[in-house]
Amino acid sequence: MLRSKIMAFSAALFMLFSAAAVQAQSVFNANLSTEEQQKIAAGEVLIRNTGSVSKLCVNAVNPVVQKALDTTKAVKPAYLAEIILVRPYKEGIIEQFEQLVTDIPSYVGIPYYSEHNGIWVDLYSSATTKSFTQTAEGTNAQTDLYMEPFGIITTDIHTECLPDTYYYESRNASKVKYNGITCVNKNNMRSIIVIFRDGDNLVFYGIGAVNAPTFSFIRDRVELSFMNRIKTFCNFFFEKLQQSGI
Repeated sequence: MLRSKIMAFSAALFMLFSAAAVQAQSVFNANLSTEEQQKIAAGEVLIRNTGSVSKLCVNAVNPVVQKALDTTKAVKPAYLAEIILVRPYKEGIIEQFEQLVTDIPSYVGIPYYSEHNGIWVDLYSSATTKSFTQTAEGTNAQTDLYMEPFGIITTDIHTECLPDTYYYESRNASKVKYNGITCVNKNNMRSIIVIFRDGDNLVFYGIGAVNAPTFSFIRDRVELSFMNRIKTFCNFFFEKLQQSGI
């Protein structure tokens, strides 16, 4: 009888500590260096070129992060980067961010530095919305974005706006071509942004993922052309929030 009580107590204690361990799981994993952790703690935007899903620095602490990771893995990216910002929690920030990223005409004129040409250009020179549906739960849209030198890229945009969590995803709904040659097949380029509460903070976490050829003679150009554009896009909106005083 005593032994049964001890075993039952031990099992309950194990479950208690297991639950506590899950709740206490850190947002970020050991892939972050000390210098990177310090940058995040200082409220700065951190951009990491990882090149591999296994090197991403975020743990699947909630369903939106899990969805972002699962989507990224499904793309099987050859080029991968993450963008991170942690700021004190404030009411209304998620709704404010939804307004920013679903204002598709504002995509035109986002400044982008072309390392290949050494000049500043527009990330997108035009944005033509083909469909747009917005509810309290989020947004679904399709737009034609003109990006030099690739021309028009038809892009699907999907958002989910929930209490204390947010999910944004854009994907190319058409092939991305350069001089008539396909660089990225349909659905193989994703920009993902999730926002979620972590105690007294809000975590803004972006992923840029591209499944594209890795031939040595084009790898550097592809990385500059696509990954820098995705990082520019995410960073632009993170910085706009910072400028608004979050």
